[in-house]
Amino acid sequence: MRPLLACWAAIPVVAIGLGLGCSAAPPAATDERVTVFPAEVALEIGGDHIAFARAGNEALATRSAGDLVVSAQGEGFLRRVLAVRDDGDRIVLDTEPAALGDAVIDGDVAEALALNDDEGKADTHTLKLISVDVRGWRAIDSANLTVDVHRAALSLVPTLDLDLAMRGRHLEHFEAVLSTQLDADLDLEVRARAGTIKPAITLWRSPPMIFYQQIGIVPVVETAVVSVGVRLEITARGDSRVRLKGSLRSVLAAGLRYVDGRWQRVADGSHALSGSLPAAELDVDQLDVRAYLFAQLDVKFYDIAGPFINVGPYVQVDHPLGGDELSGQVGLYGEVGGALRVFGVRVPALPRFQLFDVARPVF
Repeated sequence: MRPLLACWAAIPVVAIGLGLGCSAAPPAATDERVTVFPAEVALEIGGDHIAFARAGNEALATRSAGDLVVSAQGEGFLRRVLAVRDDGDRIVLDTEPAALGDAVIDGDVAEALALNDDEGKADTHTLKLISVDVRGWRAIDSANLTVDVHRAALSLVPTLDLDLAMRGRHLEHFEAVLSTQLDADLDLEVRARAGTIKPAITLWRSPPMIFYQQIGIVPVVETAVVSVGVRLEITARGDSRVRLKGSLRSVLAAGLRYVDGRWQRVADGSHALSGSLPAAELDVDQLDVRAYLFAQLDVKFYDIAGPFINVGPYVQVDHPLGGDELSGQVGLYGEVGGALRVFGVRVPALPRFQLFDVARPVF
């Protein structure tokens, strides 16, 4: 399971219909207006234009309005040419975003992208183990809320499956599934005085990881970014202090599929949860604290936002208004959502699915 990187080196020119010379690419039908820019052509890529030197690129200079241009450089692009301008030594293409359904008539990819693969484009980063361990950090210090992170640790080795099939320019099948072993520990102390607050704190964010798969001559460029953070939901009346600890050991698959015209969630795994409430001082009418430690994978196709997958443990404490007892639990939460505008095909909007919400009481 690895990106189809070897195929890219086999694309020597830009014309549609040219063979890739790479047996890994599945048969596909692409629009006759598609031009793939070779990797060696130096491009100036702007939000609404693409420019390149005339010398040595005479064939590219013959593009015209309505053509579709695609490249795997950087985070890639897929655009429609609006106009062609001769700027002396340069050719400038005025462009607008195009959709994959404009370029691909029939075709599919079915390749697992291993984010810890040793092979990758030379100008990008690949990650093996993602490991974040934060200790002794005052994350929030305000008049109404103090949050001390005694420890927030999370490790995973993610593999992302991105499968795609199109027939007659319509999306037939899509899959985005994150598979990993996830180990996490969260130990934090909250001092809440009054009010409701829902802050989110980013602990770490990966560099962009750029991969692509192939549909015929068209490279489908994917950029993946993993972020790790803490999200809090706190409601309090009066002054209180509570310390929450939770641990998670999980092997899971999380994501979504589009099959037979419907979106389906993917939520499989086995989970071991444990937690405790080592300290609590309550002179309070009400206290509700829910703290999430999450890992989120965001995927872009070309430079357009796509799906996200968010998973991780949470610890929760409740002291209801008028109640006498303090209750707590530790759990695993996961969700998936985002957008797939890049396909430009008639398909139901990508829903926001809850994938996991499993919990056990804290004793």
